[in-house]
Amino acid sequence: MSGRPVTQTDIAKMLGFSKSTVSRALNGDPRISPETRRKIEEEALKLNYKLVKSPAGSGEQPEAAGKALPGIKTITALVRNPALRSFYSEAFLVISEYGREASYKFDIDQAPEGETIPSGVRRCLQNGADAVFLFTREEIGEEDACRLQELKAPVILIGRHVEGKSAAVTFDDYAVGVLAARYLYRLGHRRIAYIAGPLHSTSQRERLAGFRMGLERLGCYNSIYFSPPVGDDVVGDVRIRVQQLLSLSRPPTAIWALNDFAAGIAIATIQMAGLSVPGDISVMGFDRNHLAASVSITTFDFRCSELGRQALYLLEGLVRGVVKSPVRLCVVPILIEGHSTGPPPAAGAE
Repeated sequence: MSGRPVTQTDIAKMLGFSKSTVSRALNGDPRISPETRRKIEEEALKLNYKLVKSPAGSGEQPEAAGKALPGIKTITALVRNPALRSFYSEAFLVISEYGREASYKFDIDQAPEGETIPSGVRRCLQNGADAVFLFTREEIGEEDACRLQELKAPVILIGRHVEGKSAAVTFDDYAVGVLAARYLYRLGHRRIAYIAGPLHSTSQRERLAGFRMGLERLGCYNSIYFSPPVGDDVVGDVRIRVQQLLSLSRPPTAIWALNDFAAGIAIATIQMAGLSVPGDISVMGFDRNHLAASVSITTFDFRCSELGRQALYLLEGLVRGVVKSPVRLCVVPILIEGHSTGPPPAAGAE
């Protein structure tokens, strides 16, 4: 840009969006779809755009912003799955922006296929990183977690944790499960089903536990409505689970699916059976992807920008000796109400 600061107008021209759309996206306006927001944030990160307001839209920078972190000149995000670059783009933008304020460099490193987690972290440190944020969908074993803790440099897990063995920032999946149960109950539902993801994932296990506990406290948990976890064939498995639920003598009036993609499949299966959503059955997802925005699925927003801020807070605490590992900070996703949920039909409220 000829040496001048990048503006929102520059980003708008590069992507073919209006300046107002770019402005809303960078300030966290919920009217902007997740897909559009991620495109804009990725372009802003690529162009080294300097945010004027904090991602929370408060106009104030968090305490960590603008402060030099002792001994930290380079932070590297080690990304274990290419898809996570898009998913966590909001977090990357926050970390990069605060880096310009606190005078540290922020790099994103894509892990090569087959590289172990400890090897990848050591490689980042050998390449000059003073701290590593580990972004992964894999479950991390206790042995690997202990190896990471033995390193002199701080390593913070993002989206995953090892109980009592890691420094981590994650989503509060248990709390989300409880919130989901309360939301559907308040709508009037009592026959509530859940289609879970693979339970080798700590996030899926915690979400399941929170949802079940929430329903138990409300007096409407019924194991018959809790389907076996889906496997690798998400489309086929979700379709089968929904068909099984619909075949019950008293089918559920609400279904919570493991994510928005699964929720979309559930909606299609319900409609193919001649039923309506949400007239006959309400469906709720989780992760607020582009599908949720396009078909208005009720879902939860991960708040990845807040995840990035909390990672910086934790890093500052670790390097200043204010907190010690193991430690875990949690971010609670926010319910985004769409058109896929509503009150149950009159005969299904009991």
